[in-house]
Amino acid sequence: MPIDPKEEAITSPLQSKTAKLDHLPGAAGNGMPAGEVPPEVAAVAAVGERRTTSATLRVATAVLSLVSFSLMASARTSGWDGDRYAAPPPGRYEQYRYAVGVNVVVCIYSIAQAVGEIRRLVSPRFIFRSMSSYYFSLFLDQVLAYMLMSASSAAASRNDLWVSRFGKDPFNKKISSAVWFSFIAFIGLATNSLISTANLFSMI
Repeated sequence: MPIDPKEEAITSPLQSKTAKLDHLPGAAGNGMPAGEVPPEVAAVAAVGERRTTSATLRVATAVLSLVSFSLMASARTSGWDGDRYAAPPPGRYEQYRYAVGVNVVVCIYSIAQAVGEIRRLVSPRFIFRSMSSYYFSLFLDQVLAYMLMSASSAAASRNDLWVSRFGKDPFNKKISSAVWFSFIAFIGLATNSLISTANLFSMI
């Protein structure tokens, strides 16, 4: 059976595929080659590749901060001076109160960020974010990471001074464990700060 060249050109699968690609957003109609992925879509895909790692780190940071401030706030002992407490009342040592407060904030923030990341993993309609949210995440990641390192260092210094003066006891051993958890939480938050930086530059 003879083939009509004009009919073949219209019904060819190759022709049909090209026609569909030409109608993709950002394709030939926007000055891009047919079938090429728009930069915005490629940027979102790059951010998506890091989302699972980010969500895992957020959850880990929240758990570590929770353990840290729970240990520190529950540390109680009384000595000859009657003021050996980690948290109020009466809580005379502001280094411990500072560490507890920062870890509480980091825990809440990490939980909120983890919920957002998991929601974007589960539901595709939440994939796209505003640019302001990328700046917001990077800013808070860096500020809270600095505060967490500062609080952990202050608590560690206070605890070392305590051990040098009064020796080791169950109280400062508990504080020491809490400080270690706080430092590990800092590593998770700092890593998330790097991911937030990469996400922001991917979208710019």
